[in-house]
Amino acid sequence: MQSFGQEPEVRQRNAKKIIMIAIPVLALLSGLLVAKYIFHVEFFNHETKDPDFGKFAYSTANGQYVGKIEGTKPSTNELIIKEPTGARIGLSKFRIEVSDIPPGQPDDMGKSYKSTSGKPVNH
Repeated sequence: MQSFGQEPEVRQRNAKKIIMIAIPVLALLSGLLVAKYIFHVEFFNHETKDPDFGKFAYSTANGQYVGKIEGTKPSTNELIIKEPTGARIGLSKFRIEVSDIPPGQPDDMGKSYKSTSGKPVNH
């Protein structure tokens, strides 16, 4: 049987224990939320880089140089391509041939095609 004066003491000790555990947990949780939403830290995201990034894109219809691949849209199965003009466009993967070979010199119409030498332009 507990004495009348001891019960508030036990409650106070239990409250202190709860506070001593809750404050660090809340501080850790707050820090993780700040890191995620303010500093955009990705904790468990191991994004694999697409092997096509940085390669040259040519049209499958006529072999004409389209631009350099800068990204993908997985939801629509498109490649994001930076055209020689600097504009970015999205084209379906089945319309693009990916190659390591840089484009050759532009013709009279300003169109470039895959270089047959495999060397960069002006080399």
